[in-house]
Amino acid sequence: MESAVDAIYIDPPYNTDAGPIAYKNGYRSSSWTSMINDRVSVAANLLKASTGIICATIDDYQQRELHFVLEGVFGKDNEAGTVCIRSNPSGRPVPSGFAQSHEYAIFFKRNPTSKIGLLPRSDAQKARYKERDEDGAYMWELFRKRGSNSERRDRPSLYYPIYFDGKILRVPQMTWDGERRVWDIKERPRDGELEFYPIDQNGVERTWRWKPEAITETPSNFQAKEKDGTWTLYYKFRPNEDGVLPLTVWSDAKYSATEHGTGALKKLFKEYNVFSYPKSIFAVEDCIHISGMSHVRGTCLDFFAGSGTTGHAVVNLNRKDEGNRRFFLMEMGGYFGQVTLPRIQKAIYSSIWSDGVPSPGDGVSAIIKYLRLET
Repeated sequence: MESAVDAIYIDPPYNTDAGPIAYKNGYRSSSWTSMINDRVSVAANLLKASTGIICATIDDYQQRELHFVLEGVFGKDNEAGTVCIRSNPSGRPVPSGFAQSHEYAIFFKRNPTSKIGLLPRSDAQKARYKERDEDGAYMWELFRKRGSNSERRDRPSLYYPIYFDGKILRVPQMTWDGERRVWDIKERPRDGELEFYPIDQNGVERTWRWKPEAITETPSNFQAKEKDGTWTLYYKFRPNEDGVLPLTVWSDAKYSATEHGTGALKKLFKEYNVFSYPKSIFAVEDCIHISGMSHVRGTCLDFFAGSGTTGHAVVNLNRKDEGNRRFFLMEMGGYFGQVTLPRIQKAIYSSIWSDGVPSPGDGVSAIIKYLRLET
């Protein structure tokens, strides 16, 4: 198993009153930290040396200690980032102060070459790209650049004229004057042609997004639109087919542990109280997906398996793309035989359950092997 694991996902005990661990009197936090450090130190060597990533979730109570452990094992330079997940939209009831509605997912890399992956686009994100041609989906975006480094003085070579005869956009013949840092225009607009420069509504000279060759070589990717007597140039903006960069705040309703953690177990087992504080299946799916499990033959390890959400998430990923991902779960709780194992079996059999009854038809091919260790 050394250097064989793509991703490690752990949801260790949060060490709060809701779920305390056994500890020495007066050393509660240090006992927790020592337990985590012992396990993470060993597990680190199981990650692939050049690509492995670990994700650990925690709330505010031990967040600093967990971060300290991960930084100590993997090094500060290998910190990939921390995501704040809105896991309890209504907030956890407290006598005073703030009703906590979030938790953290902390990501560290085994090696600086490891890369956080992309998330699949949501249906809402895909819906933005309403146009389609032979090259795929796209949307029309302003061709004039905006924001920082968008003024003519920043990129003078991107300040040039574009001519439009009502149907076709073209760039005139011109040569670059390196000494003056301007384009020397060799031809003027023809009769009936409009002339466009990247000048905004305030008269500020800005730049186009791309070099002149972009229009010359692929004119069909550009168009001029008129509104209220004003013409504007647009280009076809295409989505990255691999997905989008994950944000540092995940607030989608699908991350609610109540709806998609406890609620998911209720559908599988017909009871609400089979396991305390299970994670949203979607939160875990996304965490492991960007940690290396987008690869169809990825391997994931979770040594705080709990109710088996990580295994369930891997099964779901395999179902989506017919992948052959593997997972290794470790759990010492007595609920393994009543919750963890049967949950994985149920997830393999069907993706849709209601009150413990499956809707057959989308089972996946899988083999479960488990070992029981005695001490």
